[in-house]
Amino acid sequence: MLRVAFGALFTVACVQCRPLADIRPKPSANPKLLPASKTIAHFSTNLVNVNARKASISMKRDFGTKATALPTELTKGFQIETKRQRSERGHMPVLWDVKRGVLRAGMRNLGRDVSMKRTAIPIESPKGGGGSVPGIRWSISALARNLKNIWDFSRPHTVIGTLTSVSALHLLMLPPGVSPLSNYFLQVLGHALTSSVLINLYITGLNQITDIPIDKVNKPQLPLASGALSRTQGIIIVVISLVLGLSLGLTTSLTSQPLQFTLIASAVLGTLYSLPPIRLKRFPLTAAVCISAVRGFVINWGFAAHAFLSLGAASGEGLGMLGVLGLGMPLKVQLVAWFYTVYGIAIALAKDVPDVKGDRQFGIKSFSVRLGQDKVLAFAQWLLTASHLAAATALGAAAWEAQTMTRLLAAIATGYAGVSLAVRRRGVDARNESEAYAYYMHLWKMFYLSYFALPLAR
Repeated sequence: MLRVAFGALFTVACVQCRPLADIRPKPSANPKLLPASKTIAHFSTNLVNVNARKASISMKRDFGTKATALPTELTKGFQIETKRQRSERGHMPVLWDVKRGVLRAGMRNLGRDVSMKRTAIPIESPKGGGGSVPGIRWSISALARNLKNIWDFSRPHTVIGTLTSVSALHLLMLPPGVSPLSNYFLQVLGHALTSSVLINLYITGLNQITDIPIDKVNKPQLPLASGALSRTQGIIIVVISLVLGLSLGLTTSLTSQPLQFTLIASAVLGTLYSLPPIRLKRFPLTAAVCISAVRGFVINWGFAAHAFLSLGAASGEGLGMLGVLGLGMPLKVQLVAWFYTVYGIAIALAKDVPDVKGDRQFGIKSFSVRLGQDKVLAFAQWLLTASHLAAATALGAAAWEAQTMTRLLAAIATGYAGVSLAVRRRGVDARNESEAYAYYMHLWKMFYLSYFALPLAR
């Protein structure tokens, strides 16, 4: 099932890969030489061994901004692609031998110098030239580019947050006698990580699909907003992620009722948050409740109960039906759930601070729009610093009582995170988008750190 999950996403990345021209397409019936001014504004070029009708040409020529066409010695029998064709293909300008129907020359941009040589690069035949090349090999560079687009589409900081939180909760609930390197533990953890990351991809992807106009203002670098991925591709990715995530989490032998509850509740809340007509993100209070519920109660109670049931079964322990509802869980899990519920509130508040421009333009009445960015960011920082210092104090007291070094290390890491958030906040102008976003990402780094320290608090 894991191979199916990753294979499906890999297939989506492969769909848009460009083919290599390894056989000859049909030549164009009416070859047309386009003016150089439509493809090249100003450059100095070296023409080296360009094969045109079996004639080897070696020459050097400078072209200026007033140039209207390339020399006939070079272009005879060739067709130059337009800027639009080049941008759609995502590669440098090329010359296409319309008579022979094969690629003869490619341009490699070296600043103001362009060297031309016979090469083979990913290309489609020009419009009217018989369509795409029928015999294909996948372009490694195009595949890597599409995989990177999917990675950016997943919102990597949330994926890393999911990986760290789920892993830390499984380690926190690891019962005596079960090794974290055992095959069973790794299977349980891998199953939970895969299903949770797929649901995470569904939630973040759905939010981007419904926010394309807003993201073009607030986050133009995102794949959908920038056009690196089409809306259709985004929909395909989120549908595949939802189906695979739920199938993996609900039907396999490694599942449990707490895990099923966690995945379904996360998907439902993520859908209600983004999808019209409900679209809870329009209202600041409901938006904060959704984010804090998922990052706080749902994930921490759900995955802790799943780990306790799954790993406890291996050691002869279990929670019974109380664990399904999150009841009867150890006190440490209850405290963790409350701590990260507060963290979820802070994330919900801070994430809207850099996005005021687009939110205001499209009628999203976030707390930052209503109350001001400075007040909201200051409150989010105060909330996190206070909760971190309180947790560090409790861990320090527990370490002193039990005389355990691991809890002391957890207390130090948690206290450092709280102080770091306060110190970093001093130099941040909340009305500056880049500074506010950088502080928001620092908040996520402290989020990771707190989860790294969590297993030390056992």
